Amino acid sequence: MNIKAVLYLNLMLLLPCAYSEDVTCTKIQEAFNICKRNDVLIHVNETINEAGLKITDSNLRKIAAHAFDDLSIAELQLDLKGNPLEVHPSSFEGLRHLETLVIYSAMISLERDLFRALPLLTSLSITSCKIVDLEKGAFGGLTRLEHLYINFNNLSTLHSDTFHEARDTVTALWLNNNEIYNIDKKSFSAFSNLQRLQLSHNKLTSVHPETFHGLDQLRELFLNHNRVLGIRKDVFNSLRHLTRLDLSHNEIISIEERAFAGLSLAFLNLKNNKLMVISTGAFCEASLSELNLSHNGIKEVEENSFSHTKVEIIFFKGNQVVVNASIWGLSQETGVRVDDD
Repeated sequence: MNIKAVLYLNLMLLLPCAYSEDVTCTKIQEAFNICKRNDVLIHVNETINEAGLKITDSNLRKIAAHAFDDLSIAELQLDLKGNPLEVHPSSFEGLRHLETLVIYSAMISLERDLFRALPLLTSLSITSCKIVDLEKGAFGGLTRLEHLYINFNNLSTLHSDTFHEARDTVTALWLNNNEIYNIDKKSFSAFSNLQRLQLSHNKLTSVHPETFHGLDQLRELFLNHNRVLGIRKDVFNSLRHLTRLDLSHNEIISIEERAFAGLSLAFLNLKNNKLMVISTGAFCEASLSELNLSHNGIKEVEENSFSHTKVEIIFFKGNQVVVNASIWGLSQETGVRVDDD
């Protein structure tokens, strides 16, 4: 074989998509050739070594099997500008070194074992993808996953088996800005090492005592901007390592006695709720660095409401009662701020 033939063969191996008339290839980031047949991504290859690849394409509708076979990237971002995208487990074959996957603004279906070909993935973000349900086993095979983001979707219910095959390697889970109004008992039990759970901007009206079953290592829980009406005393009992709890911007009108007793809470945010009355015992045996009660329209604080509470500072702006530390049972070390929240 002569030299010209060898060079031609090497070119064919590098760009197998360049020989068909209905295939177009585009170079991006000065490092990648992106080859499509109509609206199907069929092949990507690197021209120089790069750590990450971002594909922004409003005309892409499908990723073919093994399209990424020739890549050694650690990060992949896909932005489809709100269009549907057909992907299957084989679509991600070849991405052996991928650690971060971001799928943004793409209408996709999370089928079982969709990400099984990504053994090194530690961070997965699926944002603004109009997802209404998570199929059981969708996250199977992700043995190193640490951070999971499923924000700005249309999830309404989390079932007890939704995360059944999720790994205990996950330490942070984001489910913000969905439509979640129901969480089945023990929905998070697979996440035994979860430390941060974000459920902000959903439609929860109540929380069941077994909702957080199994989250023994949870440190931070965000339930702000929901529609929670009241706090039962046994809801957070199992979260012994919880240090930060955000319940701001809900519809809370009542807190049962000893609702926060026995926890390791340092920061409790109840700002912008509807707590007209602070009842004796609501914060009994709580030990806090900060308690935010601002903008509740509080009209009454019952006598000795804080006599069995350790708290360094209370934010109390935007309420309708004059602070009286001695009647409330506050210690001399507790500061009350009415000018800041």
